[in-house]
Amino acid sequence: MQRKPSPSHLSPSSPGHRMRGLKSKSKPTPTSPGRNTTQIDRDHQLNAIGVADSSNGNGIVQSDRINGSVGTVHPTHSKSKGSNSSSQASSAFISNARKINEVYPDFSVEEAETLLQMHNNDIQKCLTMILENSVTFVRKYIAEAHARAVVQSLVVKDSTQSGFTPVDDQNAGKKIADEEKKAYEAKMKRALQKGFLCYKHALSSSKRQRRYIYVTSDFKHFAWRALTKSKDAKTFAVSDIQRIENGVSFADDRLTVSLQLTTRPVNLEFEDQGTRDAFVEAFTWLLKATLDGHLS
Repeated sequence: MQRKPSPSHLSPSSPGHRMRGLKSKSKPTPTSPGRNTTQIDRDHQLNAIGVADSSNGNGIVQSDRINGSVGTVHPTHSKSKGSNSSSQASSAFISNARKINEVYPDFSVEEAETLLQMHNNDIQKCLTMILENSVTFVRKYIAEAHARAVVQSLVVKDSTQSGFTPVDDQNAGKKIADEEKKAYEAKMKRALQKGFLCYKHALSSSKRQRRYIYVTSDFKHFAWRALTKSKDAKTFAVSDIQRIENGVSFADDRLTVSLQLTTRPVNLEFEDQGTRDAFVEAFTWLLKATLDGHLS
């Protein structure tokens, strides 16, 4: 009885040998348990555009390494020297931008180039950013980064042309602020010593008297007097003022103010709201300067 040859004796050219080889090649590779949906989708994207996962462990594709910032491409030196290194880097850079555009047609090649510049030509990182967010989000991200770069370049350019360093700019700004503060203090002092015309309302009746209210030269007291007399009718310490109340109801609330002293209120009415507001501003500054000890 003739013995049939075993599978191990089949020649490489036999049909059985070829079938076994096809089955082994078509066997699917199981998905590792640590791979999530985003990773799988990203791999599908890369496979669809023919990009192999050739990263160096840091997420940067080894064959396409370009360093740069928004709007500027600075290729690194490759092993081949000369003018060809720049063109090769630019070619690889544009190639990745076109691959991103193939996956996301709404994302233009120019936008993809800018995004790649911002991320060292890391196509995997750029695709993941779009996948996990959206084209609109990434487009806004690029615009904001570009705006910051423009502002920063203008600041640096202005500082360089003017010959000022950032420290000089800061000192100049502080000097301007100090000068403005001194000018404002001088304005308030002039207004307080010049005084304000008003009507003083009596406490026991509805009678009102036209008075001239002002602050003494040492800014420690305020007083009022009649227009026809030079002698002060009443004088009170500024430190006695507890608070200032606007819009008191003894007259038109747009024109009135009440100085609440420790012993009594002083109710005043002005002819117009502008004068009332100027009085409140000056006396508010006076109270704060007195409390802070700036007038001592």
